[in-house]
Amino acid sequence: MQHQVVLGARSLAHVRKLQSIDNTMNVLAFTAVPDQALLWVANGADAVRVWPHPTRANLQQIRSLTQDGTSVWVTAGLRSLAELKPLIDAGVSTVITDQPNEILD
Repeated sequence: MQHQVVLGARSLAHVRKLQSIDNTMNVLAFTAVPDQALLWVANGADAVRVWPHPTRANLQQIRSLTQDGTSVWVTAGLRSLAELKPLIDAGVSTVITDQPNEILD
């Protein structure tokens, strides 16, 4: 199994700093403003974490990001797999959860 390290960044300055240290690092953008996802990618983020609310705008944003080659992650919280399915169908590649049993039940 190959290991892949992904570092999370909470600001654009952090993304730029991580990229200046080692531009081969994978950086995940923890953006608080989903509409700014492309700005994060333009500043060096390889992946974007989006909010797990499958609204029409959010699903379109996920499709747009993945079509451009950006990996999209979502934090599941206590959502079930059925609740996450629209996001996964839209292109989410990674689901982050502290409660895997909740997703699988």
